[in-house]
Amino acid sequence: MMEQVFEMLAEENPQVTFVKVDVDVNNETSVKYGIQTIPTFKIFLGGEEYDTYTGGNEQALRKMVNEQALHGLERVWRDEQQLQQSPVSAAALKRAL
Repeated sequence: MMEQVFEMLAEENPQVTFVKVDVDVNNETSVKYGIQTIPTFKIFLGGEEYDTYTGGNEQALRKMVNEQALHGLERVWRDEQQLQQSPVSAAALKRAL
């Protein structure tokens, strides 16, 4: 059942990247992220682990995804605002990259 919920959430939130990991095949990943219970759902923002939900409650998972997707969009907006207020121009950033 949670696999179907996961797939629906992925369709409903195209701004979010959803990834499934088979812990039986990818044991290193489960060890790295401390996954001890299935299903476990993790949210990453900016490459950093931000939130975790373990369990099979659809409403709880939906709430976490919706809150964190919104938080992620707010973070992107803040970062863009700070960049626009920075004395470094976008052209200078492109040259630096």
